[in-house]
Amino acid sequence: MGCCQSKVETLPKNKDAMDKSLLVFHSKGMPRDKYTTIKILGKGGFGTVTLVEDKRTGSKRALKELHKSGLSKDDEQTMLREVTTLSQIDHPNIMKVFELIESATSYNIITELIEGGELLEKITKEKKLSEKLAAKFMYETMSAVFYCHSKGIVHRDLKPQNLLLTSKGPDASIKVIDFGIADKLNSRGKITEVIGTPLFMSPEMFDGNYNEKCDIWSSGVILFMMITGNVPFSGNGIALIKEAIKAAKIDYTRPVWNSVSADVQDLIKKMLEPNPSKRFSAEQVLKHQWFAAYRAGNLSDNPISEEAFANLSKFHATSKLQKSILTFISTNIMDEDSNKELTKLFKSIDKNNDGRLSHEEIINGYKELGLPLSQAEEIIKKVDSDMSGIIEYSEFITATQDWKNICEKDVLEKAFKTYDIGGDGNLSLQELKILIPGVENSEWEQFINDADKNRDGLISLAEFKEYMLTKIGN
Repeated sequence: MGCCQSKVETLPKNKDAMDKSLLVFHSKGMPRDKYTTIKILGKGGFGTVTLVEDKRTGSKRALKELHKSGLSKDDEQTMLREVTTLSQIDHPNIMKVFELIESATSYNIITELIEGGELLEKITKEKKLSEKLAAKFMYETMSAVFYCHSKGIVHRDLKPQNLLLTSKGPDASIKVIDFGIADKLNSRGKITEVIGTPLFMSPEMFDGNYNEKCDIWSSGVILFMMITGNVPFSGNGIALIKEAIKAAKIDYTRPVWNSVSADVQDLIKKMLEPNPSKRFSAEQVLKHQWFAAYRAGNLSDNPISEEAFANLSKFHATSKLQKSILTFISTNIMDEDSNKELTKLFKSIDKNNDGRLSHEEIINGYKELGLPLSQAEEIIKKVDSDMSGIIEYSEFITATQDWKNICEKDVLEKAFKTYDIGGDGNLSLQELKILIPGVENSEWEQFINDADKNRDGLISLAEFKEYMLTKIGN
């Protein structure tokens, strides 16, 4: 994650919504108390990135240690804002942050492990990607961008180095990272700070008067690189780079364009339009015919799953506490591979590619399966926990799990160990309130009444399992 100047604000929330940032544990102590170090993944000026294993769950994570001595006050605030921003972003193609551990000398950020390396490395290695693979990567990137823009967030530093691949394999997906200089649009829908990586900055960014369309330009530069292996605008020094970008002249007669479709050339032109008012929005990009062709060619890879919809109908967790625990299990304990098929299903239902499911999209999914629409309406009531009219990615993943099968495994025990801060084999109300804030006192009273069978004021593993299995309703 970046440590440059930023002005990211806390995202606005529906007053009834579950605060996603509450799912990120912020504690003080030493990482080694919770995580076993496996190996160092990389070192930088601010600290070290390490592969670790959660002692409580066995999950592999990435730990980024930022030494306080190397951070200015601005850097420190940027890091905290970025963690807050990422904790409230819920999209399958954006990196997840799980925990922030603060020691006397460092901040330790625990994130999902993304093992495929930078997109830039793949582009550099292969010189030029296939058009099909370029479409896949750009489609995933633009879905994440569209999601951010719908929340008023502008990334401002999209470049291949900030697009990681989930694995080295052929099915790898994009994860957008580094929201260190992300910002929110002001009341006039503008940003005025001149900041970014020059090669990927849009013409208007150099003038300090821009909006979210700057991310479309940056993505267009990335797409150009994936197709051609080169940057569209360059120069010896920032002044000449700026001059080339403002001129925005691209030679489309070069031989390299003979081997790609006219559609991708057309899309690049619309993304690298110098006038931001004429430049495509993220939504327009995703609706372009190039992506229509891509989606049409891959629909068979993402079938609508009747089994997953059946799981939706069995999702009976109704309280904020139960949903918090199930969401934590789905997003923090279960790994990327476990959720791969459900992620594919989510993307296939998400017809407008905004990273969220509307009620209409859920209903259309039921129509495709030939299931009763009354059942779809009932499902929406159960799953849309924050009453926002949409179903977020984590809500969907949580609701579509086969919880009966999952809970026969060890995920409840792993969740229990994570919540058991004292490590004494029992959960106290004090421990749970720290880790699951935002729950009403009346709900805690109901939880203790339902779960504490022996009335000792503590919740054992057996009591926790029985409570969760009863409330899940499978």
